[in-house]
Amino acid sequence: MDKYNQTWETLHKNDYFKNHRLYNKFEILKPHNVSIEDIKDKCVLDIGAGYGRTMGWFCKFTEFVYGIEVTPKIINEANDFLTKKNFKNFNIYLTKNYHKFIYNVDYVFCRYVFQHISKEQCKEYIENIHQLLNKNGKINLQFRLGNILDFIENKEPRTEYTIEEINELLKDFTILNIEYANNNKHAYIIGIKK
Repeated sequence: MDKYNQTWETLHKNDYFKNHRLYNKFEILKPHNVSIEDIKDKCVLDIGAGYGRTMGWFCKFTEFVYGIEVTPKIINEANDFLTKKNFKNFNIYLTKNYHKFIYNVDYVFCRYVFQHISKEQCKEYIENIHQLLNKNGKINLQFRLGNILDFIENKEPRTEYTIEEINELLKDFTILNIEYANNNKHAYIIGIKK
């Protein structure tokens, strides 16, 4: 297990996120910049699904939702949460083997993941997305802008990207829109597979 995954495993085991603003509520959450028209009756992949909050929103409108998460404990909690909401059109896989089980995806959504993994891991994700995504399938990804590579043991890793690096990563996609968040360093990128 690489140091990034090992760090996330440790953080989750020690309930690092118990009071974190992004993880402390089990409620369905509408994801930013996603239109129902783009996902209606389609197959969606949620990378970094966490406790399943955005997966729950996707389940309302899509044919099927795949989730990917790094920690078995979080996968179990997400499964419990989504099952209690009576959703049946989903499955969540560990990050280390998801590409063996997922195929024919129409829409890929990813938030708060690429800023917390290595650039090598991010490149691997993008390559897998390209293979899993149907022709004309859409991506909706978030990157943190900047030049920092910061890895401190038992803290959330932080990885930032320049626009040039993002363009290189996404060279096999046509970028439709880039939205920059007003209050932080995030770029939300919507594109389509060429």
